[in-house]
Amino acid sequence: EDSCELDHWSDWTKCSAACGLGVAARTRQVGSVGHANGCTAALSEVKACHTIECEPVDCTWGDWDHWSGCTNSCGGGTKRRGRLIEAVPQNGGQLCAAEAKA
Repeated sequence: EDSCELDHWSDWTKCSAACGLGVAARTRQVGSVGHANGCTAALSEVKACHTIECEPVDCTWGDWDHWSGCTNSCGGGTKRRGRLIEAVPQNGGQLCAAEAKA
């Protein structure tokens, strides 16, 4: 059995996530400790919190790189260029469409 007096719980903190699932916490302090058994009561609590659903973010492509040099000096060849994904889809957003050229 605990032999201590605990202060009141603090208010819950703001949810750690602006949208979707996050956490909130609260704490309390030991006011005084009695005999040798000390205090084993929890001094902090954490709970899940959910504010609003996050808006979907669709995939977007970045800019095209410059064209590479030609693979042949004469008689035909190929040039290549690439690009990276600028924003990955989140929260159910649309995937990037496969695009070979633009």
